Amino acid sequence: MTAVIAAVIAGVAGYFIGHAGGGGSPLDGRPSSGAVLARFDGEKVTADEIEALAGPKDGPLRAQLTDPAARKEFVEGWTRTLLLARRAEAEGFHRTGEFARSYAQELSSAFVEKKVEESAAGRPLSDDEVRAWFAEHEMELQRPERVRLAVIAFEAPDAAARARKLGAAQAALAAAQQRPLDPLAFGNLARLRSEDPRTRALNGELPPMSREELTSLYGPELSAAAFELTEAGAILPRVVETASALHVVKLVVREREQRPSFDDLKEVLRQRLTSERRSGARREVVEAAVRDAAMKVDEKAIAGM
Repeated sequence: MTAVIAAVIAGVAGYFIGHAGGGGSPLDGRPSSGAVLARFDGEKVTADEIEALAGPKDGPLRAQLTDPAARKEFVEGWTRTLLLARRAEAEGFHRTGEFARSYAQELSSAFVEKKVEESAAGRPLSDDEVRAWFAEHEMELQRPERVRLAVIAFEAPDAAARARKLGAAQAALAAAQQRPLDPLAFGNLARLRSEDPRTRALNGELPPMSREELTSLYGPELSAAAFELTEAGAILPRVVETASALHVVKLVVREREQRPSFDDLKEVLRQRLTSERRSGARREVVEAAVRDAAMKVDEKAIAGM
């Protein structure tokens, strides 16, 4: 049995057999006209019932049911499911608390989704709507050129400290330059010699940053030096002096500026905006139902349970 056929049979059966009170079963309301395709225990499965279960004409199940073998498989599977559901009803399975909870959850989800489909959120977003959102948020979707660096830092907040530690920084640079092709060498040096505890534990690596971000966090000297490097793995051939430290610098990766066009992002944005709109509509359906029913929860009574 294909995944689509199995999912439809399971979903519809779970919805139908969940009547937990008196007054009959939801299974009694199935379509009963059309040619009789199967029988069991005095009941029948008709062509109209299968037609209703097949879904929209352009749906995946409808396409599968054009094959006679798949139609036979679907009818047999649905008939077998109904037979077992009727046996379960006869033994009262649909009146257990566990099943009632499952039924309530499924039915409430079906109610919310139906209301969403009937609302404006159920309508596909037009290109103009997606374009309007893109125009409003275009700057947010762009990303400046960024670099990811590894550094060996020596704390030097003043001229005296810089003079005292310059030799150690230059020695670290020389050690790094001895093994430029070894991908682990710079990280090992950073763990052994760097005085910055944040980057030392990360093999000296910083997160990807733009010029502005580097300038803000580490100063214009490091920012300017970083963007001199163009090839991944390159080590700056000098020690960089900033207001607070001396740095040996390696370029891990350089990321190009990204300025995607509307056509580049149109379908991704359509999916995202549709999902956000439907999520908002679901919340509105639930909140409206709670208001209309004047729903209240007694916290004191709950606490006293």
